[in-house]
Amino acid sequence: MAVIIHPAHRKLAELVQMIIDHHSGELKVRNLEMRLLFPLLMDNLMLVRETDELKNLALEAQTAGDMDWVQEITVKLDEMEAKYS
Repeated sequence: MAVIIHPAHRKLAELVQMIIDHHSGELKVRNLEMRLLFPLLMDNLMLVRETDELKNLALEAQTAGDMDWVQEITVKLDEMEAKYS
């Protein structure tokens, strides 16, 4: 299974690139940056939750021997991956 890179992850990377002190490696986060970061962190939270829920369901389905359900969940994960790739 490939890694899903959500647009929020790309925006987080861009923001970090802008606010990092390239000499010390420290982030310089002020109110403006925090206001930009918060929605991206919330998007990340939702993506992680959704992905983890589907993966946990797939494990439950596999444990129960319901391979049709596993396939159904796998299709949803593949659709998420395609959407964000």
